[in-house]
Amino acid sequence: MANSASQRPTTAQIYDTLNGQTLYFPSLQSILSPFPTELSPHYDQLKEIVERNIEDRIDEPDTREKAKKINIALILVSLMDFLMG
Repeated sequence: MANSASQRPTTAQIYDTLNGQTLYFPSLQSILSPFPTELSPHYDQLKEIVERNIEDRIDEPDTREKAKKINIALILVSLMDFLMG
């Protein structure tokens, strides 16, 4: 039987079900162990370039800070290392 939107629990229902319970999350170390754990040697340089572009291109201070928190440089070097690894 296909799930319909009406059969899925709402966020409030999930919260009510889990509220007060102790939740256990498995370690993902064995799954993630093949991935590199060190940063690319280019990370610091790329971060400077990205942040300089954010400063130059985004005028609104709150939006600029949110863009910096995303850490686009970290996403890029992680993806590059994964694809080229």
